[in-house]
Amino acid sequence: MGAYSIKRLTQGLLLIITVSYLAFALLYIMPGDPIDILTGDRVPPEKKVELRISYGLDKPIYIQYYNWLKKVLSGDFGNSIKTKQPVAEALSQRIPLTLKLIGIATVIQVLVSIPLGLVAAYKKDSWVDRLLMTFASVTQVIPNYWLGILLILLFSITLKWLPMNGYSSANHFILPIISVAFGGAAGLIRLAKTEVLDVFREKYVLTAYAKGLSDKAVIIRHVLRNSLILIVTLVFMDIPWIISGAVIIENVFVIPGMGSYLTNAITNQDFPVVQACVLIITVLTVLCNLASDLINGMLDPRIRMEISRGN
Repeated sequence: MGAYSIKRLTQGLLLIITVSYLAFALLYIMPGDPIDILTGDRVPPEKKVELRISYGLDKPIYIQYYNWLKKVLSGDFGNSIKTKQPVAEALSQRIPLTLKLIGIATVIQVLVSIPLGLVAAYKKDSWVDRLLMTFASVTQVIPNYWLGILLILLFSITLKWLPMNGYSSANHFILPIISVAFGGAAGLIRLAKTEVLDVFREKYVLTAYAKGLSDKAVIIRHVLRNSLILIVTLVFMDIPWIISGAVIIENVFVIPGMGSYLTNAITNQDFPVVQACVLIITVLTVLCNLASDLINGMLDPRIRMEISRGN
């Protein structure tokens, strides 16, 4: 497992460098110029040239990327072109809000979706199964931002039970968390049902029943553990998508997290902010993939055997 972990970390590092460089280069393809957006038309051209030099925007892309990467390794993401604030300082204030949102939403999504998928598989073709699949089909086609707006209309404006926006108390996070969690719940319910049904058809499950084990023992010892292998992988793979959904939800509920910071930076072509946010999201994606591989290795002995053979 140690050699496999090092191999996956190396691959992840190469992926981080590749994605961050592509994001760095793609920013220069966007129409407009960040200095023009920052200064407007009333600043003389020579002053704009000075600003472009001060931000290093006059150098070739690969040199800019190299200089930026050196600073990042020392914890310096540069300063925002729009606000002049150090990007690292702004992110240190915003990332905890985003992690709180996506972390709780992910836990709720897993705790709700996997048991519901297990029940749907166990009660296959019953009214319970049809009800759960209908629920999954409906929630799957509802965009999370639209769900957030509906929740605001119902619970904030009509019933006045919960605040419409903000982040100062736990009540402020209830509607955003529901909006983010429901985004991937439908797919996870369907996946859990499919995986559990596949495991129920395995011979070792029939053998367990033949030995006289109860439904509870069979489900917990054999069905659930083997079903979790693929489910765990997709849960970790889904985290980056949860982050992307949180980007919109933070704007809907006016939460000053990393998502709203990134959205405003793209609008204003604030290169240092966009580059820092893309790098952080890429690192989170790589870490989630690595975690899913290692957890699957612990859950499935066959994966450990493949790793030990060097595959």
